[in-house]
Amino acid sequence: MKTFKFLLAAAVLAAAIAAAALAPAVWAADDACVMLDGAYLAFDEPPRVVGGRTMVPMRVIFEAMGAGVDWDGASRTVTSRKGGTTVQLVVGRTAAYKDGALIALDAAPVVAGDRTLVPLRFIAESFGADVNWDAVNSIAVITTPNVNPAAAPEIGIIGDIAGAAFTESSPGVYVGYVQALDVQYVTESFVNALVERGFALDEAASEQRRATVMTGAGKTVVVEPGAPYVVTIEPQS
Repeated sequence: MKTFKFLLAAAVLAAAIAAAALAPAVWAADDACVMLDGAYLAFDEPPRVVGGRTMVPMRVIFEAMGAGVDWDGASRTVTSRKGGTTVQLVVGRTAAYKDGALIALDAAPVVAGDRTLVPLRFIAESFGADVNWDAVNSIAVITTPNVNPAAAPEIGIIGDIAGAAFTESSPGVYVGYVQALDVQYVTESFVNALVERGFALDEAASEQRRATVMTGAGKTVVVEPGAPYVVTIEPQS
């Protein structure tokens, strides 16, 4: 009888271990935000920071970067192609491939809910993008080769105030990110600097856009408080 109970307990334990191995990954980790060329990406399953690595739902990040994606459920393999570049990852494995070359990952793809999460930096850099990590606000900032770093056009105030750099997100439209936590300081500093350059507050636009909107010198400057602050310079409409 004792032998039977021991064997029964061992069988239950083995079944539990096997079920845990097949179950989707569950962890306690902070959610993260991802910004691609000045725009926040929306995910149905939030990105996670796991073991110091940002993991994101595969389809959203691949498609946002203009890459196609295929999922083989039988082998749990992700294959993505863009231009002449092909990357391949397998859930649970730290071995990935780029154009057939083996690359060791710091974190393996995992399943969360009904989504497959892949390591953001590997994906972005495989397709030629740069990735910067804002540890204070848990934001991964991706800049693709299509966005060229540029200075604020005709308004040299960003570096003077917060040390942020601009990227030209579209012809004539520049976006900068300000890593600061003091809403009042950032907004007042920009407003004061712009007033000195002949800009005026556009109250109607500010209320509509829920941001501080300044106009002048043929430009519209929009300061959106957040973490980080987003400052956009556009041609004045």
